[in-house]
Order: sequence, then C-alpha cells, then structure tokens
Amino acid sequence: MALVFVALLVGLGCTTTAEPDIQGTVEAAVAAALLTTIPVATPDIDATVDARISLAMTEIPTATALPTPTVTPELTATSITPTLTPVPTQTYTPFPTPTPTPTPTPTPTSTTFPTMTPTPAQVPTSTPSISQILARVKSAIVRIETPVSIGSGTIISSKGLILTNYHVVEGYDKVTVMVGDTHNVNGEVVGYDDGLDLAVVKIEGGPWTFLPVTTNRPSVGDEIFTIGYALGLAGESTVTQGLVSALRHESRRTLIQTDAAINPGNSGGAAITSDGQFIGVPTSKLADAENIGYLIGLFSVSNDINRLMDTKEEYRLFVNGQRAVYQNLMLFVSLGSVTLSKAAGPRDAYSRNEVVSMVAQVPLGFQVQWNGVDTNNGNFASVKINTDRFVTVDMIPVPTLRPTSTPTPFSHLSEGITLYRSGSYSLAINQFTSAILIDPNYALAYTWRGDSYYELGQYQQAIADYGRAIQLGATGVNYMNRGAAYYNTGEYQLALLDFDQNIALDSTNGTTYAWRGNTYYRIGLYALGDSDWVRACSLDAQYC
Repeated sequence: MALVFVALLVGLGCTTTAEPDIQGTVEAAVAAALLTTIPVATPDIDATVDARISLAMTEIPTATALPTPTVTPELTATSITPTLTPVPTQTYTPFPTPTPTPTPTPTPTSTTFPTMTPTPAQVPTSTPSISQILARVKSAIVRIETPVSIGSGTIISSKGLILTNYHVVEGYDKVTVMVGDTHNVNGEVVGYDDGLDLAVVKIEGGPWTFLPVTTNRPSVGDEIFTIGYALGLAGESTVTQGLVSALRHESRRTLIQTDAAINPGNSGGAAITSDGQFIGVPTSKLADAENIGYLIGLFSVSNDINRLMDTKEEYRLFVNGQRAVYQNLMLFVSLGSVTLSKAAGPRDAYSRNEVVSMVAQVPLGFQVQWNGVDTNNGNFASVKINTDRFVTVDMIPVPTLRPTSTPTPFSHLSEGITLYRSGSYSLAINQFTSAILIDPNYALAYTWRGDSYYELGQYQQAIADYGRAIQLGATGVNYMNRGAAYYNTGEYQLALLDFDQNIALDSTNGTTYAWRGNTYYRIGLYALGDSDWVRACSLDAQYC
C-alpha cells in the first residue's frame, strides 16, 4: 500500500519525465471489455435464434409441406387424398337416406298405370260381340215422324243433333222424335241438302247418347248392319245384316250398295260395321230387284254433314259455284242467267230460314234442270236458307231437239230406271214423265214414277201414280205400294183396302201381310195384327 501511494506521488510530481500511455490504456480497456461482453452475447443470440427457428419449424410443419405439393404432383395427390377422404365419407353418409325416398315414388306411379288400362280397354267393348255393339248403337237411333211419313235418324252429337234423310222430313220444319223406343220429344229441322238427301234435326235436352260419324271408307265384302224403324213398326228398331256389295259414285256423294234389307221407314237410320263404326245412312232400295239397297257413304259427305250441323244465324247461297253477293240480284250461268228474288246482305249472307226464289233465263230450245232446290217448276225454283245452300242449274236441250230423233217411251223408261237405281230420284221422275208424255197409257212408267215419288217422301204424288197404274190394269204390287203410301199419310182404312186387294191377288206375299199387320196395330186391332205378322213370318223369314 505505501509503495503504491509513493508511486502515484512520484508520477504526479514528475509529469515531464514519465508520461502515461493513454492510447494503450484505452485499447487495453476496450480489448478487455470486448473479450468479456461479445463471447457471452454471441452464444446467447445464436442459440436463441436457432432454438426459435427450430421451434418454429417444428410447430409449423404444414407450412413447409404446402409449397412442396405444388412442385411435386405426387405429393399433391398424396397430401390431398387423405384430406378429402373423410369429406366424401361424411357427404355420402346422408345419401342412402334420401335414396329410399324416391324408390317408393315409382311404386305408386306403376300402380296408377294399371288403373288407366281399363279405360282404353272399354273402347274394345264395342267389339266383343255383335249384340253388345248393337245394344250401344241402338240407343242413338231414333224414330222421326211427320204428319205424312215415318222414318229413322241417328243422334250424332251429345247436344241432340240428328242425321236423317231429307225425304223423311221434306216440307216440315217441326217433327216428332221418339228416343229410346218410348220417349217422344219435339224436333226442329235446322239444316238440309236435298241434292244429297240429307237433313239435320235438333232436339233439346241432353246430353244425349250419340253415334259419331266416321270418315272411314268401307271395302266391298265388309260385313255391315242396318238399324232403323222399318215399316214404321211399333216398339224397338229393326236390325238387318248384309255385306257391302259395291260402291256407286255420283257427282256429290258415293252410294254404298248392300244386300242388307232396307225397307220404308229405315230411311235416315244407321249402317254400321262389325266393330260399330257409323259408315252410312240407309236411303233407298230397288223395288223390282232382290237384295239391292243403297246407303249414303258418310266418308263422301263428311264436310257437308259438318256444314248442316252448323246452326248459325246467317248462311250463304251459291248458284253453279258462284256466291250471291251484297245487293247483286243476277248471277250468270252457262247459256243463261239466274235472277234472285232477294239480294244477299252486307256480309254476302242471308238470314236463317229466309226463302229465296230464282228465275232462270234460258236460250230458245233449251230447258232448265235444277238441283239442290226445295221446289221447282220449269224456270222457277226456291230454296230455304237454313244452311249454306248449293244450287245448280243446267240448260239442257228440250227432248224434241235431242240428237235421238225418235225417242221412245221405253228409252225414257230405261234411262229413268238407271237414274232411280243410282238414287237420283228427281232426275228419274223427269225421264218417267217424258215416257208418259209420249205414251199416256204407259202403266209401267206410272209405277216407276210412283216409286220415285215414294222414295222422296212425296206420298200424295205416289198415290196418284199408283192409282193410274191400277186403272191401266197394272195391279198386284201397285196395290201394295199405294197401301204403303196411304199408311205413311195416316189414311189407314184406305191402306187396309189396298192391302186386302193385293192379298186377294197374291196370298203368298209376306210383305203385304206385314204392312197390313202393322196397319191393324195402328188402329188398335192387335189380334188381327198379330195374325198377319204370324202369316208374314211363315212366308218370309225376314219378318220373324
């Protein structure tokens, strides 16, 4: 201690001789400090950093793995697969639950389909047996009666529209319709076309059982059945069976020739196929032939039927294809012209039920032949506008100017018979009349003309012609035919007298017995009627 103190004193007192080494002292101090501080700090920082990095790397292994799958696809698939595997496992687990839900749904659906199967199965109900077909069809067949005639009709709409022959209702707007063989209702004639011999009658009420019109064309040899109120017989309608014998084409329609029995009263009824299709309207038969009758083929007149069913309030008039237009009273036709009594209205139409008369101007040496009119007399004709009316007027040479220089009654008769057999009764009447003009005593011409008038429902004219034929000595069938005409006019006592006369001349004619039996029924003599029907059955199987 005393030595240190002395040394310091010596140093302080002798500054010029012993100067201290300040720089060395400082460097020594710094070096000492560095040796002490840096070794301690360096290991701490490195260790801390390394430890923290290691710890961070340990705690975030995913961060290290994520960039790796991006570069190496196998790692991506390997890494994603285990990650996604549980997801579908959880997603698919609920699906089995909804899957059973749709599974029962088809079960009720398939159960419903068999339920609908019986509905179409009922359509073939019309085919199982003829009796089932006829039972269904007959409910749509009606009886139509006017003061002078009895015929048949077929309901073709649930609204009560009935298709029949024009000659059944000719001359009458109101008729009596018997439905279901027992129930009488009032009917109104709402449309007709005498050129086609078709008419439509409407009855109120309903809905009515109906038989739809088919446009199917039958073939020769097809089996058919006709249904109608033959001979005006009381009770249910009559069914006959036959085949399609031939198809006879006319200008506006096609006639179906058949061997099925068609008798007065059948007119306007129905002809059906074996599967119940309504294909034709019975309209006429050949009087002097066996098993030749005619039906109007519905396939050939379907558009006309639709026109007749239209009950609108205004209709158009056509003459030789030209339409009567507003305020035009004259229409030009081949070789002449036709003047109308009333001009068409602003819509080129006439009000329903309006009557229009027509006068034809013809060149010298020609005469007028009308078709599609209600009444005609030479150059004059008239129509009732209760449907679109189609009138034709032809200018034909008068008989004396025809190329045949010497026409004979027989040539006119032959032409008339051909027209009659084709169903063109009005044209046939013209030919029979020409024969009678040449030979006023031509009994056969009177008979045929009477038959034509009968088919058109003009019974008074038929009665007159049959009477003239009887006066000329043509008895037999003329008595029966005149009796039938009397029957249709309601003159039953006169009908009985003619049937008695015919039976006296020919006691083997079953048809006459049937007519007389029906007449007895009309006047309430049922026992006599039954006796005649027994006799008719014994002579002719069709009356059994």
